[in-house]
Amino acid sequence: MEDETKKAELHSEFVETIVSILRNLPRDRVMVMAEFIAQATAIDDPDALQTFVALRRDPRLDTLLQLASQLDGDDLDQVIFFTEDAVVERSRKRT
Repeated sequence: MEDETKKAELHSEFVETIVSILRNLPRDRVMVMAEFIAQATAIDDPDALQTFVALRRDPRLDTLLQLASQLDGDDLDQVIFFTEDAVVERSRKRT
């Protein structure tokens, strides 16, 4: 019973922390966070979410995302095609 009480207290503290953070964000950021939370809860694979969070901490990925955000749709598609080709070529060299 003690474990359940402790879990409930930790959960409550966690929720309070999240609410406090959201309360201090501008509305547009809150909306983005709400969308992210909705997507994250729809994923039925905890490993996928953990992988996303780990990758998001990588400064190289952050740089790629910032660069990609500055491209229009066609240019972004070209980057994706180039990257896919590079991955295929790399895997060919390894085999």
